[in-house]
Amino acid sequence: MATDPRGTTYRCPVCGAEVGVLAPHCATFRPRCCNTEMARVTGRIQFYTCKVCGAEIGVVKQGARDFAAICCGMRMSPRAA
Repeated sequence: MATDPRGTTYRCPVCGAEVGVLAPHCATFRPRCCNTEMARVTGRIQFYTCKVCGAEIGVVKQGARDFAAICCGMRMSPRAA
């Protein structure tokens, strides 16, 4: 079982840099930035894939308006993290 599932995000408490887990893993993951351990953030990356070409994107933070990812002329599908 993965300790940090895909889509988990971390933020540096010093500079605000953020990183996201792109693939689940079983090892202990403790990212560091500014010589400080990064804090796990409540929100998660939302992934979308293109049904035509297989392209994948990750949305870190959505805006106030509706988000529509388009690839190959089609709307991309939300994908479980």
